[in-house]
Amino acid sequence: MRNFICTMIFAAIMLTPSVCSAALLAEWNFDNDFNDSSGNGHHLSTKDGSVSLVAGKVGNAAFFDGSSSLSINTSSIPALNGPFTSFSVGAWVFVDPSLLNGPADAGIVFGDGFSLGMTYHFGSVFTYVDQGQGNTNFPVSTGEFHHLAQTFDGTTSRFYLDGVEVQTETQNSDGTPLVSTGIVGEIQLGDGSNFFTGIIDEVFFVGGEALSASELEAIAGVPEPTTLVFFALGALLVGVRKRICCA
Repeated sequence: MRNFICTMIFAAIMLTPSVCSAALLAEWNFDNDFNDSSGNGHHLSTKDGSVSLVAGKVGNAAFFDGSSSLSINTSSIPALNGPFTSFSVGAWVFVDPSLLNGPADAGIVFGDGFSLGMTYHFGSVFTYVDQGQGNTNFPVSTGEFHHLAQTFDGTTSRFYLDGVEVQTETQNSDGTPLVSTGIVGEIQLGDGSNFFTGIIDEVFFVGGEALSASELEAIAGVPEPTTLVFFALGALLVGVRKRICCA
């Protein structure tokens, strides 16, 4: 299921596929393995424990049992290391309440756990940018799939839950504006103080571009009015064609 993000954006709202080329740094679908399906060769490998493949939101997904993680060392990969003046990351995530290590359970969904990415902690998803300064956090329920996404456009960090923007941040903790950020050492999935417990699927990392709200809505499967009109028109044309053919 190569380039799921591109397919969803292009098919659902007929956007130009520019984001699907140079901007897409990595995409991990987990359908058959931990390889990068973007064509860039940024494959993940097991860091801790054993990560298995289970049924996910789309095809298969990676299952983390609370003691396992995946990673890729970015120190020698400038394309992944940054710094990035803008970026977008996202994934389908299912937090398993039966496996949580307690209310303080903390596991990295994507990133290095400090300077860029998303972490599940205390029942919320925390996002990071600018060396851990520009943080957001928002409650996310367990026991069901949610689409999580973070964007940064050079000034504003935004967090999207199921395709809807729910929180923004424009300043560091000291009140100074957010600046460019990068990955420190490695991209991790599942690692953390107590590790992540649950399922992660359809992970994407876009560098140099903050995806729009409509693009993220499309990826999360949230229909816009224009999208509904498009599909309605399509159904109408199919019906007209059938009547003409069968007349």
